[in-house]
Amino acid sequence: MTPVNEADGYPQQATRIIKWLPQDDLPTIIAGDFNASSRNSTHLSNVAALSERGIVSAYHAFHGLEHTDQWDDATSYYQWSEAKPFHMDYVFLPSRWEIEGVEVGTYEEYSAKRLSDHVPIVVSVSPG
Repeated sequence: MTPVNEADGYPQQATRIIKWLPQDDLPTIIAGDFNASSRNSTHLSNVAALSERGIVSAYHAFHGLEHTDQWDDATSYYQWSEAKPFHMDYVFLPSRWEIEGVEVGTYEEYSAKRLSDHVPIVVSVSPG
């Protein structure tokens, strides 16, 4: 495997990781801060590449949203500001899994208390 070039942007690093994923039938979960949103064309290409492998964003699948749709739950608050919300953290999982729930932490619980400028995403599933 070629190491990730840290000079690459986050979406480009995610592209390289997606390309490294094995072509097998093992359930794959990819989660974390992608530092990208639907305004980033590379991120949307990554979402499409994952979808081709049967891997979807739990948040978007559960809420019946496309990645270009408006979201209700921010996962990050730039410079700890409630006025600068973004949705850039994701849990991608097999589309065949039944998603029972997706909970996103709140600004008040995490960022306002300076625990993190990101909030957690908790996904409840029943593997299919």
